[in-house]
This record gives sequence, C-alpha cells and structure tokens, in this order.
Amino acid sequence: MGGWDVDRRWAGRKGFGHRVGLAAFGTAAVMGATMLWIGLAPIGLAIVAVAFILGGGANSIHNVAVRTLFQSECPPADHGKVAAIYGAVTRTAVIGGYVAGGFFFVPNDAPTAYLVGGLLGVVAGLVGWRIFNRRWSAAPIKASTRQD
Repeated sequence: MGGWDVDRRWAGRKGFGHRVGLAAFGTAAVMGATMLWIGLAPIGLAIVAVAFILGGGANSIHNVAVRTLFQSECPPADHGKVAAIYGAVTRTAVIGGYVAGGFFFVPNDAPTAYLVGGLLGVVAGLVGWRIFNRRWSAAPIKASTRQD
C-alpha cells in the first residue's frame, strides 16, 4: 500500500470528508495569509521566519489533507489517475507561477509578488471551501452515500 492508500475505516466515518476538506481549504487560506503578511509587513528576519514556519506547517497539513480527501472522494480504482492529474495540475501551476513572477515581479518588486500570491491563496482557500461544501458555513455535511 502506497502513500495514496487510506484506511477505509477512517474514510467511512461520518463527516470525515468534511473535516479533511476543511483542513485542505483552510490551510490553503493560511498559506495565502502568511504570504500576505510577508508582503504587507515591514521586512524583517523575524517576521519572515515566523511566516515561513506557519506557512510551511500549513503546507504540510495541506498536502496530506488534499491527498486524503482525494482518496476518500474517489473510487479506489481511480486513485492512480487522480494522483497523476493532481500532480500534473500542481506542477503546471508552479511553473506558471515562476513564469508570471519572472515576467511581472523580478527583480525589484518582491513584496507585490507576495501580495498577489497571498491574495490568490486566500481566495483559492475560501472559494474552494465554498465549492466543496456548497455553502460558506463550516457545519457538517451529510455523509456520502456513494457505493465503492
């Protein structure tokens, strides 16, 4: 069993997908918020260090939550396909960010790059939560009735 396999007993628990979804989208917003903080705050080593620690921790939780969410929301036969699509989309977004950053923010406007990236992260977390949850509240959704 590889890293993409999830214990089905956990996936079958009521509200499991809701909590993992909240973790996935919430940590995306936290990562964006730390980038906004770097872009807005006076540049200082302590601020950047704390933001990187908070953002890095959120990134770790986000990675696990997203993969777990995918596993709990799709049939086991499709795990490999979903993992490949997720990896391709993620890498494409990273490359697009490097290209956009290189064209628009290098080398003299790093704070603006952090502001734009942070704003995108916060918006992605909030809108992603809205789409996943079909509402803005954090109230639990009904357990899935899908048969695997």
